[in-house]
Amino acid sequence: MKNCKMAFTIGLVFAIMMLVAACTDSNKSDNHIFDHESLDVDEYVYPSDFDLGDDLKGTNSESDAGFEELSAMIGTYHYTSDYGTGRLMIEATEDGIDISDYESEDTYRFLANETNVKNEEENKVYLEYPAQVYEDDTVIFEYYILEKASDGIDVYYSPSSFDEAEFLYHAVREN
Repeated sequence: MKNCKMAFTIGLVFAIMMLVAACTDSNKSDNHIFDHESLDVDEYVYPSDFDLGDDLKGTNSESDAGFEELSAMIGTYHYTSDYGTGRLMIEATEDGIDISDYESEDTYRFLANETNVKNEEENKVYLEYPAQVYEDDTVIFEYYILEKASDGIDVYYSPSSFDEAEFLYHAVREN
């Protein structure tokens, strides 16, 4: 019995020493993750090294021009959802236009910006939203149409295409 207790104690001490050694090694390597001298690379590339080309330098041409329909919809809108009162917000930011649809305080339907706009025509904005993105770069899109109405916005939705979009809700502009 005494030998079993001794073997157990020695095994426990050995396991603790291995755990401490593993933690010490991982902490040591974490301190040097971003240390350029410890990396084994041939050449460092910095963002300033990329040539953006004349059409991309200095301006965001897509957000500076166009999006008349979306710009005309800027504002906060409310609607009734399954979770209470929903809120559709279209906001101008320094980076462009953000579009967010919150079904409640805690859940959102989508968070998008003008890069998700596929087309604008006749008081309608067509959004292609990446609902799911997988590790293998497979993307599952959902499709929304925002249509400007006299007192707000009608929102249409389809999981497969713009052509199959059905009415989802009517949001009224907040005063």
